[in-house]
Amino acid sequence: MQGIVRVIEETKIREPLTEANVRGAVKSVAAGRDAWGNEIAYAIRPSSAQSMSYVVVSPGSDGRLDFPTMDSYFTMGFADIRGKGRRDIVFRDGMAITEAGK
Repeated sequence: MQGIVRVIEETKIREPLTEANVRGAVKSVAAGRDAWGNEIAYAIRPSSAQSMSYVVVSPGSDGRLDFPTMDSYFTMGFADIRGKGRRDIVFRDGMAITEAGK
């Protein structure tokens, strides 16, 4: 997840954030899969007139997202999920929204 976020943040320095370059960043690390082999989910949306916000989500060990829509990840607060492997691991705009531990 951190590798994907790093690629997205490096891309943002060179060009505007688009669905295509987020998708490319996700696929460029571990073929877009998390440690459990589940597909990484992502979404982007406008955050202001000239910039975009993004989220990348590992669905955790159960392979299911915790929320029914990706929009929910744009507004969720920080969560400590250490020891809860079924919970989603979420990064929003370069910052960890969930404290997953190791």
